[in-house]
Amino acid sequence: LTKHKKDQSKVKLNISPKQQLLIKKPIKISVKQNSVLLFGHILRAGDEPLNIEPYEGFPSIPVVSRKNVSAEVVISKVEGCDTFLSGCYELVDIENDDENKENESQILVQPKKKILKFHQAWHKIFKNIQHKSNVSTENNPNATIITGKQNIGKSTLSRFIVNNLLNKYEKVCFLETDIGQPEMNEPGVVALHVVKKPLTKPCHTLINDESVSVCESKYFCGGVSPSVHPNLYLE
Repeated sequence: LTKHKKDQSKVKLNISPKQQLLIKKPIKISVKQNSVLLFGHILRAGDEPLNIEPYEGFPSIPVVSRKNVSAEVVISKVEGCDTFLSGCYELVDIENDDENKENESQILVQPKKKILKFHQAWHKIFKNIQHKSNVSTENNPNATIITGKQNIGKSTLSRFIVNNLLNKYEKVCFLETDIGQPEMNEPGVVALHVVKKPLTKPCHTLINDESVSVCESKYFCGGVSPSVHPNLYLE
């Protein structure tokens, strides 16, 4: 008979300032002491546990302690994940990177290591957005438009910005105009979402998930590309 290894249901970990916790498979995380930064969102001791679900084949999502002090976290399995908890995470040392060590967050995909890091420029972009939001008024609200070529990280940057804004605001409005590869709705529609929880799950799991966001309105554009019906898309 084969002797099966018993899996743990929960693990308590201490993340030092010189370490990062890499989330490789879906887990639930809560903070018991101090705070951590994950995908732009700050999770503090006492906050509601958060599900982190990396895309299949997507780089591992790093979790780091903040303010140069260690953080104590508890991770557990999420329903539907058949991987041992020990295979869902890895606690590793942070490489000494003089260029980026001043930043608390960076995003850069490194295919060899399969780790998602926050690029230096993204931190500056968010600071600029945050400054504009401080002077935003009801009659003159602030809005940010993200554009660019395919497969350069627009959706990932959007998630990073939304998660960061949720550190300050209870809700963030997200207008989805990428009708070919949308984040929180089915393809073919322009939709306005009110996001109330960090975006840490695959896009297909966010459709109709009102625990994360609520779709206020949506408009069918006649296809999955603006070129199918440009006038309808612009309207």
